[in-house]
Amino acid sequence: MLADLNRPAVNAFLTAVDEVMNSNTFLLKVRTQTPVTRENRQEVLSAFFRARLFHEMMLDADQERDWWIFHEVPWQTPDPSLANSTDADPWLVPANLRLAMEPMNEAGFLARLRWMLCEAYSPHRGHLEEERAVETIGAFLREAFGTGSRLPSSRGTAEQPFLHGWSFAAVKPDFLPSTEYYTAKPCPDLAYFDGGESDSATLAYRDDVFFLLLTNGSP
Repeated sequence: MLADLNRPAVNAFLTAVDEVMNSNTFLLKVRTQTPVTRENRQEVLSAFFRARLFHEMMLDADQERDWWIFHEVPWQTPDPSLANSTDADPWLVPANLRLAMEPMNEAGFLARLRWMLCEAYSPHRGHLEEERAVETIGAFLREAFGTGSRLPSSRGTAEQPFLHGWSFAAVKPDFLPSTEYYTAKPCPDLAYFDGGESDSATLAYRDDVFFLLLTNGSP
């Protein structure tokens, strides 16, 4: 569902996060075969990470966002017959994947988006001013989540009509290889997270659709 995200306000938000956090930001939108719930979200996300679809979406998003961080190594063309096979080895996700996630309410989700633009470590000191951040996030929510309501200012009363029905979770950002930026270990050929506080993975889900927002970032 990458085409659903090719919208001006979505790209503006992702680019703003890139610039503030020095991040290679990705947003994936996925439709599942069964509704995602609090009870099965970990199972659904684990299955997605192990599926070839996840790796293909990461490659497509990498190219679409013009990062090319996963295209610098020679990729082996997968056998089409294995496209839907549960026996196909994951390309990015470690074989011993153990997902951990914490529930997040709507206020926490909005606070995390604001943190990315206003509070996260910014090596180039590029934090957005409050008013511009509110506008950027509000436009992003309207286009990505199909909402038309105004995002309230952090200084105002937080109403909750614009993300009705959506649920959220913070996923521990350790399911993709690390660049080992903060360690003395060699960087693997394929890596995404940096091992610092700028690493984040945010899940938003409703019915049979979920979003996954990923950030990294290093000085």
